[in-house]
Parts: sequence; C-alpha cells; structure tokens
Amino acid sequence: MRTKLFFHKYSIGLLFLVFGLSSCNKDNGTIDQSFNRLFRPVTFTTRAVTATSVQLAFSKVTNADKYIFEFSENDSLSFNKIVGTLQFSEDTLTLDATKLYAIRVIHLKGGTRYSVRVKAATNNGTIPESKYDVVTFVTKTEQIIKAILPEETTSNSVILHWDATGANVTHIVLTSSTDGSSQTFNLTDSDKAASLKLIGNLSSLTTYTAQIYNVDNKRGEITFSTN
Repeated sequence: MRTKLFFHKYSIGLLFLVFGLSSCNKDNGTIDQSFNRLFRPVTFTTRAVTATSVQLAFSKVTNADKYIFEFSENDSLSFNKIVGTLQFSEDTLTLDATKLYAIRVIHLKGGTRYSVRVKAATNNGTIPESKYDVVTFVTKTEQIIKAILPEETTSNSVILHWDATGANVTHIVLTSSTDGSSQTFNLTDSDKAASLKLIGNLSSLTTYTAQIYNVDNKRGEITFSTN
C-alpha cells in the first residue's frame, strides 16, 4: 500500500514516531523462510536454435550440486505436457567465455514450440531446491526432402529422396493441388534404408505437395508437377 506523506508542521514528529516503531518491529531476529533455499539461475536463455536442437545457457548457482531441466511440448510456459527431463551435475559443467554454463539438447521436433524450466538442487537435500526459471522457443522447420531430379519425374510417377540422417520417418502424404485429395504411403524398411520412395499411379500435368513425417512430426515438404 502506498503511503502519502504530508509535511505539516504539527505532524512531522508523529511520522518520525511511526517510522521508528516500524523499524523496531522488523528487527526481531526472524528469517523469512521463503529465502531459505537455493537461488534459481539469474540468467537462463537459448542459443543456436535449429530444427532439431537447441543450446541452453544458464548461470551458476552458489551451493548447487546439480541442475534439473524439464521440457514441455506445444505449450507456452504452462508445462501441461512434460516430454523429457535432463539432469546435469555441477562438476561436469564448465563456464564458457560469457561466464555461463551451456548445454546442447538434440533430437527435438522441427517447427515445434518447447517450454523449458530449470531448477538448482543439492545432492543430499540439505538446502531446499530453487524455484524454476523458464524459457520458451520454437524450433525451425525441418527439411529433409531433397530436390527432385527432372529425370525422376514422369507423367504418372515420382521418386522422392531424403537425407540419410532423416532415418526416423514413417510415412509420406501426397496432396493434389487439383482437388485437394491426399494419399498416404507408409515407408518400408527398404525405403528407409535407401532413403527414397517411388510413388506411382499419379495424374499427368498435376501439381502435388509431398510431406514426409515421423508419426505426427512433419520433417520435410516439397512441391512438384508431373509431366
């Protein structure tokens, strides 16, 4: 509550008396227990966000033995869907040139919003763990489908190639721009090993959009036209 001070000649002495009593009441030797815990990192931020990875940078916490990270997917700091937890020991981390710890997290989904929260803790629990610090970011859209070669497109077929590093794929969805109809092609072990799929029975002189997925995670998209 904001207090207004009126400097009237008859009230100055009373104000001093009130201030003096307030000061005495605070100096009673008690400790606010909400501060009897580890501090959370003063700095917690993201660096070098790609389609499948992120670097998290955070400041050192005095007396902390470890740092615990929780990852939530497709929300903005609500943490309703925790999809992963990571823990790092203080003695395995090294401060970088900016005086921060930095860790890289991989195997993320492209084009996805993640929320991350971190807390500091001790190994034996002698000091209560800190409150959370939080950050949110969106990974870049992934593109593992390679450019389609002209000689691999006919009037009724196409060969789709993707990066060998994109081995975690399950199916391709092909959508026609003519009527919006779509077809799903499940990828076999042979398709995945070769990183390519021959798709036939297409219509001539038609534009298609191909999207490649790992379950519900889109990993690439390309548009082409048949001859």
